[in-house]
Amino acid sequence: MSHAAASAAPHAHPGASEDDAVDFAREELHQFDNDDYEAGSNIGKMLSMFFLYTVLVMGISAYVTYRWTIAPVGEASADAHEEH
Repeated sequence: MSHAAASAAPHAHPGASEDDAVDFAREELHQFDNDDYEAGSNIGKMLSMFFLYTVLVMGISAYVTYRWTIAPVGEASADAHEEH
C-alpha cells in the first residue's frame, strides 16, 4: 500500500475492499433493531411456552404414574377376582 493510499484511508482494514463496505440508512438500521427486538421477543415467548408445556406434561405423567402404582388394594384384588 502506498503512502498516499494509507493516508487516504487510515482506518481501512487490510484486505477490505470498497465492495465489502455496506452503508445503511438510519431508517434501515432502525428497522434492523426493531426486527431483532421482535425476533428476540418471539424466541423468548416460544421458549417459555415450551417450558410450560414440559412442566405440564411432566406433572400429568407423574400423577398418572402415581395413580397406577398406588392403586387401592381393593380395586386391584377386585379386578383380579373378576378375571378368574
